[in-house]
Amino acid sequence: MKENNIYYEYEKKYPNNKNVSDFFIPKLKLYVEYMGMIKSDYIKTNHPDIYEKYITRYNTKESYCIENKINYLFEKDYKLLINKIIKLYGNKN
Repeated sequence: MKENNIYYEYEKKYPNNKNVSDFFIPKLKLYVEYMGMIKSDYIKTNHPDIYEKYITRYNTKESYCIENKINYLFEKDYKLLINKIIKLYGNKN
């Protein structure tokens, strides 16, 4: 995001919640989660307990965002995540 001049905050708490997002983009009021560990076949195959914890954590965060009408973006693919953010960021003045 730095390379694309996108201002963000790292590990920001969700409003009125103990959970922390990977990134927050103030201009978009967007909480961002990069779900790279879920994408990992190594973790899924060799550490299914850890994999399940990640799935549960992301599901909890997503449910919280939906219930509280919080703008969020969760993505497993890093390049796709960045492209989505660039597109959204470019559309906001």
